[in-house]
Formats: sequence, C-alpha cells, structure tokens
Amino acid sequence: MKVAVQFFGHLRTFETTHKSLKENLFDLYDCDVFMHTWSETEHKTLTWHKDKVPAIAVDSKLQEKLKKYYQLKALEVEEQKLEQDDVTMNSTLNNGSMSLRGFRYLLKTQQRVNEMREEYQRKNNQNYDAVLMIRPDIMLYDKLYLKTYLEEFKIVNGDCSHARFVSFNPSGIAKSSFMCATDILYFGVSEVISRLTSSFNDISDEFLLKNYSNPEGVLYKISKLINIETIPVNYKCNGENCAIIRSAENAESLALMSSQDRGKFLIKNKTTTLIPRFLKLIVFKKKTRLSNSEYLLKQVFIVVLLFKIKLWEIEEDADYKKVKLFFITVFLR
Repeated sequence: MKVAVQFFGHLRTFETTHKSLKENLFDLYDCDVFMHTWSETEHKTLTWHKDKVPAIAVDSKLQEKLKKYYQLKALEVEEQKLEQDDVTMNSTLNNGSMSLRGFRYLLKTQQRVNEMREEYQRKNNQNYDAVLMIRPDIMLYDKLYLKTYLEEFKIVNGDCSHARFVSFNPSGIAKSSFMCATDILYFGVSEVISRLTSSFNDISDEFLLKNYSNPEGVLYKISKLINIETIPVNYKCNGENCAIIRSAENAESLALMSSQDRGKFLIKNKTTTLIPRFLKLIVFKKKTRLSNSEYLLKQVFIVVLLFKIKLWEIEEDADYKKVKLFFITVFLR
C-alpha cells in the first residue's frame, strides 16, 4: 500500500515522537513523507491550551535531523508574520480562545503540505492509496492500520470519495461534531484531502469567527460544508492508541502507563476544560449572587444544553459518566 504522510504545524516534540511513527506507521507501508512546518518549534499566537515550551529556531541543523528521521520527499520551513491587528476568536464550548491569524496559519500549513505532495505527484507520476495528515508532536502507541479502515468502509459504501477518517479523543457523545482531536490525525484518499485543504482559501474570517468552538470543530464544519463526511475510526487519541506530546517529560510519564491508564490520566487532566468558564461561574457560585430571573435563566440554559448534546446518548461504560452526572446534578439544583 502506497501512503503519503503529510506532516503539518510546529515541530514541538518531534525528537520524542519520531521513533513511534516509524514503528507504527512507516514500517507498515511504502510511505512518501512530506512536511510543512514553521521557523520556530512553538507557536507565539494565542491558542486555547496553556502547555507551552520554549521555542527553538528551526535551523539547518534541525532540518537535517528531520530529513534523517523521516526520509522526506519535500520539506518547507516558513516564517509566520505576526501583526498587531490580530483578532481573538472566542470559543463557544470551553474557556479557551485562539488567535484568528494563528488559526489561518493552522489551515495554511495543512494546505501547503498537501500542495507539496500534489506537486511531487505530478512531477513523478505517482499515485497514493491513502494520504495521512498528522502533526509532528503525535506519539503512536499502536499500529495504525489505514488499509483496514479504508477497505472496511469501501465494502459498505462502495468507495471513499466523500470520507475523511479521523482519530479522536472520545467525548462520550457518539457524534463526529462533538469528538475531540479530530484535526491532528486524519486520512483519506488523495482526492478527499486535496478537496478539503484547497477549500481553505474560500473560508472567510466571518465564517471562522462565527463557527469557532475549537480547531477540530471548525474543520468538521468545513468538511460538512463541502460534503465530506467525518468518519471516526477505532484509533483513539486520548492516550490509548496515540496522544499529543507537549513535552519530553509528558512522554516519559505516559510511556510508563498502560493504554487504559494513559486514557484515564489524560481525561482526568482535561475534565475541567469540558465545562465552559461561564457555566462554571453560574453553577458553582453562591445562590445569594443570583437573582430569581438569573436562576431561571440558568435552568433554561441547562435544559437547552441537555437537548443540544443529547446527553442520553453518552455510553454508560464511558469514562465521561462523570460529565453526565455533573449535568444531571446541575439540572436538579
């Protein structure tokens, strides 16, 4: 099986993760690897998470490491131009905000690495059975069997011409629009990935500001807009099968855990971000601070939220039962 692997975004912890990618992806298939990254290993724009390590310049020495680790067919390192007139996108789901310019760069790096692969294809008359988009800071703990997912989907649906397959962090809600981390590792046939990334030029700032909840939520909405279905596969990015590695210390801690323990550890650390800041303020404040109208408004909001996320669809054996219990408790207050 011929696979194009397309790395995008900041390098971050690539020196920690690259061996896992070789063992669980590169060694399984005949891979051509492409990379678009930025001139520093970490971001400088506002983003939703606070886990930031010092940025290092991606100099010629670091680029030689990249070529050695990944046997790259093409590498492009670009500088981000930061300007003062940046706009903040406020999340509708959690307490994290993100720079509009930063999000544009997030789209651009995915678009550019795909263009690099297309240019290589045309020049070398090369075809691929699958194209995988992945960030350099992703650690794979298990084999990523792309072929299995594609073939099983084809049997049921005939082809994969409208499907984007995603790894995900389970939210406990069996809907693609609510699944987390679906933007950091996804794959499909080359036509789908090209159609998705080329559409980024047509996405307006107004659309991003209106629809921003988190990066994966926007990517899901863009996919839906151009009739690409988002299909979650059984490869969880909550520490069970793969995980985002924000620091070398983080990697060492997770490596000592079982897959189940990794998942529980990461879920526990993220629980507080599942509840929007404004909701925590309403729920946990003293009742003396609430007027009757405010208290009534809170109850209406909770009812609307329950129906919006269809809380009853949460699997009973999921680790997110605590979230379900939280909302029910709030509703009964």
